[in-house]
Amino acid sequence: MTSRDNSTIDLTKKLFLLMERKRRYQFLILLILMILTSIFEVISIGAVIPFLGVLIEPSNIFELPAAQPFIQFLGVDQPTQIILPISALFAIAVVMSGAMRVLLLWASVRFSFTLGVDFSVGIFTQVINQPYIAHTKQNSSDIISIISIKIDQIIVGVVLPVLNIISSFIIFTAIILVLLIIHPVVASIAILFISLFYVSIYLYVRQKLLVNSLKISRESNSLIKILQESLGGIRDIIIDGNQEFYRSIFWRADLVFRKSLGNNLFITNSPRYFMETFGVLLIVLLAYMLSTQGEKSFADGIPVLGALALGAQRLLPVMQIFYNSWGNIKGTHFVLKEVLVFLNINDSKTMNVINNNCAFEKNIRLKDVSFGYDENSLPAINKINVDIKKGDCVGVIGKTGSGKSTLIDIMMGLLDPTHGTLEVDENVITSSNRRAWQSRIAHVPQNIYLSDSTIEENIAFGIPVEEIDSSLVRRAAISANIDSVVNEWPLKYKTILGERGIRLSGGQRQRIGIARALYKQADVLFLDEATSSVDSTTESSIMKAIEKLGNDVTLIIIAHRITTLKNCSRILELTNEGKIYEKAYSDIASHGTTWGTSSTAIS
Repeated sequence: MTSRDNSTIDLTKKLFLLMERKRRYQFLILLILMILTSIFEVISIGAVIPFLGVLIEPSNIFELPAAQPFIQFLGVDQPTQIILPISALFAIAVVMSGAMRVLLLWASVRFSFTLGVDFSVGIFTQVINQPYIAHTKQNSSDIISIISIKIDQIIVGVVLPVLNIISSFIIFTAIILVLLIIHPVVASIAILFISLFYVSIYLYVRQKLLVNSLKISRESNSLIKILQESLGGIRDIIIDGNQEFYRSIFWRADLVFRKSLGNNLFITNSPRYFMETFGVLLIVLLAYMLSTQGEKSFADGIPVLGALALGAQRLLPVMQIFYNSWGNIKGTHFVLKEVLVFLNINDSKTMNVINNNCAFEKNIRLKDVSFGYDENSLPAINKINVDIKKGDCVGVIGKTGSGKSTLIDIMMGLLDPTHGTLEVDENVITSSNRRAWQSRIAHVPQNIYLSDSTIEENIAFGIPVEEIDSSLVRRAAISANIDSVVNEWPLKYKTILGERGIRLSGGQRQRIGIARALYKQADVLFLDEATSSVDSTTESSIMKAIEKLGNDVTLIIIAHRITTLKNCSRILELTNEGKIYEKAYSDIASHGTTWGTSSTAIS
């Protein structure tokens, strides 16, 4: 085999090595079931010879010494009396063989798709536990494609085929042994021809399978990406009349994707029709050869011919399954490779969820903090020092791209400084206490994510329905100035918002986001342009409600609207060079929407 073949085998081994211990035990049970199925297959094939022999000449069985205990047990003395018991035994053997095949199929499918659940949950767990910086470098469409499409492709294209290959090999070996015993010459010729045929076909199509595999992997990502972009920007698409453009690129990606799937399906299934034809011709040839040797030879050869025919009828599908399964694995090569990348995310890169205690009684401090998203870009934050006391209301301003959101991401523990430290009450925030710190904070972004569920569930976001405190939801909604709007709707807090809160105005979505933060009863509120979508009157009422929370709550507010910051005890300005300066509200107000240059550097 080529290095590509070996890499496919290696990838498949890696996939199965990722099985949990419980799945490995289930896999061993499957192997035992495969062996039992092969035994019943052999019994059903071997039973053909006595069955046909009795039908042709019942008296012959009385001449067999091995049959005497069976005849005495039945208590028969006439040849015709033996036909029914032998027929019943043969029928039982066939039924048991079929039942074992069905049982094996059920167990294999159940095992495969349960393993698929393990893999998809494993990838989802790995992804959501990655640090925030990892998410900034990943395309969400790739992750969605892996979990929603490619795991299924792995189950159908790798896991089930591997089980089929193992099962086919065991059954194939058993059938071959029986056929070699029945007629060594004919069995050897048939095996040699069938093997050479499938090997030749595989060598011819393997490169096509790999090419199609690459197209399937690439285009499934493209399809998810196109769907996300088109549905996410549907308003602009309708306004700009770009429906035909998106239909066209979706059509091209879907055509390549499904054409590649179809090509692989044809490649892996077409040889069976040639082999079925060959099997029939082989039986016809054997029958002709027997017929030319006289009536006695023909009559004696009928049971052997029947056994060979039944053996071929079982053997050809087994060979086809073997070839089909290996073709599927090769056709899923690049999908398998991509899935393994996500399954093998280094645990050291995932978020540590150790929840050590993290008290917040004094201050939040950034000490000589710098941050850059990668080695080649300029630092978004450059050696800044900030000390925020508990109960402060701090405003953060700066031009677009000055690093305001990066600054609060560092303060929230989403991003680790590339230099310097984030400290809370003089305790450095690390992986061991990050979750404890984040449990004390709440964040209201400019773009609020709302799920397609009730208002109550969106305010108590991430809390099981049965654990939601409805009275606390109502208090948070009142503080966010959304309660009066909700009470005008027939279902009130049980109203379904629709996907991404599409039934709400921008201001209403923003206020639900603020209510969500207030429901958490956090020690620190980060407001990132949180009131940008509401009018001045609503903003004023929301800010007053937040200020009523008292000095126990620390506010850090990013805002462009000057009035939002008028009650801030401190205002920090970030420059495009990543530096930070402290400003007075009077300086900002006197310059309208343009901030002055007179600043006091923070050291």
